[in-house]
Amino acid sequence: MPNQKEDGKFGDQKYLEEWPRIFADSVHVLQNNELCLAPWNAKRFPYGNSELYHFHGLRLISRKRVHYSDYPIPEPTMRCVYRRYFEDLNTSVKLLESIGVHDFKQYHRDNLLLLVYRSLRSLVSASIKVFSGQTSNL
Repeated sequence: MPNQKEDGKFGDQKYLEEWPRIFADSVHVLQNNELCLAPWNAKRFPYGNSELYHFHGLRLISRKRVHYSDYPIPEPTMRCVYRRYFEDLNTSVKLLESIGVHDFKQYHRDNLLLLVYRSLRSLVSASIKVFSGQTSNL
């Protein structure tokens, strides 16, 4: 959806403004803008204060290429946030390839998310079995 106001929505997220009223017991609106960062405010707030990062516009172009933003990203944010996320994405791609998924374009987004969820669930389940009964002192 283009970035235009339509039926009480802007883009695809205007509806979120109603959530604090509709889900008053479950939704909290952050008052500190530094807690949630995204490409459009990455230069304004330091990444170290954030609780989450919204990777707006990030797209996997190929196995070795990622389009990460149309906004300028500060070098510390690139090094400490994006590069770590790219490493996690690479791990996820390898996991999907290990179960036979090689061409992501053939999967509809929702089906791919379900496939990722099931793959990760089985990986976590296998890891729990491997580590069950083991203890360690911290």
